[in-house]
Amino acid sequence: MQGSTPTDTLDDTRAAVDGALLKAVDQRSVEALHELVDRHGAAVYSAARLLVGSDSAASGVAEEVFVRVWRAGGRLDWTGDLRLGLVVMTWRHCRAAAASDSEAPLRTAPTPR
Repeated sequence: MQGSTPTDTLDDTRAAVDGALLKAVDQRSVEALHELVDRHGAAVYSAARLLVGSDSAASGVAEEVFVRVWRAGGRLDWTGDLRLGLVVMTWRHCRAAAASDSEAPLRTAPTPR
């Protein structure tokens, strides 16, 4: 491939592995779901931790995100970066939870000066 870099190749490999894992999850492979959690769980947890501000709440959010992946199976359309998609899903879940629970607001980043 002309113009491709080692990073491009690595990204393509990650995308291929993620795609195969999602197909296996769609076929109800618990092992594939565990592999997705191993690959992307830290990013999901970190995003949740930044948004909700507590370890226990972040753990609950991360668990819910992967439960949604399991339940949705093949209905999820991951045409881009899976990790990014999971972080977006995490953000949406936190926003929805904050909207329905006034005692669990999202943390806000300080305004740059």
